[in-house]
Amino acid sequence: MRDQNRQDYEPANSGIGLLFSLLTRHSEICSAQYSPDDTRLGMSFLICRKVAQDEIDALRNRMAYSIDAIWDILRMPADGKIELKVEELGEYTRLTMLRDIASLTSEEIALIVGIMEEFFETALLKDTQDEDIADSLPSDDTINNMLIDVKTSAGEKDIIGYRDEGRIVVFDKPLIAGKGAAVK
Repeated sequence: MRDQNRQDYEPANSGIGLLFSLLTRHSEICSAQYSPDDTRLGMSFLICRKVAQDEIDALRNRMAYSIDAIWDILRMPADGKIELKVEELGEYTRLTMLRDIASLTSEEIALIVGIMEEFFETALLKDTQDEDIADSLPSDDTINNMLIDVKTSAGEKDIIGYRDEGRIVVFDKPLIAGKGAAVK
């Protein structure tokens, strides 16, 4: 007989570990999302001011030039799909970098984060991290291994991760919408 108070959960997928690691390593990323349907990873950054169109154009150009350069250095095919979404939120701006995961590397993620930091400096919202935990942050190799796992895994789900008062929360998107696998 089944215990009515027990909830059944599906096992965690590799995408959850990836998002958690990205948000842990890069305090500049305010949220991350992965959708296996379009195989894209989204990384959102919050800018504490409105961003002008000429800045967006300059950022797009810098991202394209820098990512092409890293693809050349890593000898990767330059066929990755990159998109920058801009969303005005009152006095703030959310910039979401969408990148197909097929050829994405941790080095490219670090490059994207670095460009955002350089472009927006103190206007880029960052979570504060203790100096003591720097040694325990996920390495680039760990993130690369998780990217490989996500690329090769079957049954991945739409997931989203975000920061909430110093914590990192990662959810299965259907669970948020009330369609998840939890049973009461």
